[in-house]
Amino acid sequence: MDVRNTESIGENFLHSIIRAVRKFWILIIAVVVAAVAVGGVIAVTKTPKYTVNETVVYKAQNIHSDSTVNNINAMNAFLGTIVDFCDEEVVVDRANYYYAMYLNEKAKAGENYTVDDYVETVKQNDTYKYEEINKHRIFASNIEVTSSEADEDGTKFSFVIKYTDLSKDAAKDKVKILILAADMESKETVVVDNVSQNKYFAGINSEFLDYGTGSITSDVSVPKILIISFVIGLIAAFVVVYLLNMLDNTVKTKGELQEITGVDTLAFISEHGGK
Repeated sequence: MDVRNTESIGENFLHSIIRAVRKFWILIIAVVVAAVAVGGVIAVTKTPKYTVNETVVYKAQNIHSDSTVNNINAMNAFLGTIVDFCDEEVVVDRANYYYAMYLNEKAKAGENYTVDDYVETVKQNDTYKYEEINKHRIFASNIEVTSSEADEDGTKFSFVIKYTDLSKDAAKDKVKILILAADMESKETVVVDNVSQNKYFAGINSEFLDYGTGSITSDVSVPKILIISFVIGLIAAFVVVYLLNMLDNTVKTKGELQEITGVDTLAFISEHGGK
């Protein structure tokens, strides 16, 4: 292939791009501005969903074993069950009961009453004996739970629970209520032959250490939406300009004129000046 022809083609293409931008710059700006405006409207009008992440930490011992390995295995099994609890009907029902009671207490006590106040009350005196709540406010479909590895010495175990809601404050409250429900369910006792014993975890004394909001995220990010809108607008503008330029069959360059006539051209006068 002739190198000069290749260079000429590249040069013509570059000139075509520059010329098209000069000719349609108002259109390019208009399309980009319109795209950003649409993105701005979406960002402002879209109802965001908030996801609260909580890390729950347990310290535990298997009272039937002095082996560190056995302790870790027992606690991993315990934690796996707790994680499963959070997705199961029994804990979601309990959580909805707690949440309804919390809202009632908050309505009576005032805005200064927090979900942490309610959590402490339940831990000190839990009276839950399965009561059906007609209006469910906590939904299993909004819950995501994953377990984590134990720490190096095998004394701390944790899991991460996420809850998504349209209200940031409600999401924060609901995830704490879910943790409470799972924790209280794991400590549930039953009476067998007049003897009270653990319903689920015989031989494990679990100590709930701590939890705290790790992060709160939203599916609506105004800067992100605007940036995406700008990029989409820019791409759309250049596609439109390219199509308009392709449909324009007028002679624009000296090279095009030479290709059409088949003879060398000494000069070429266009709307942008002679060449």
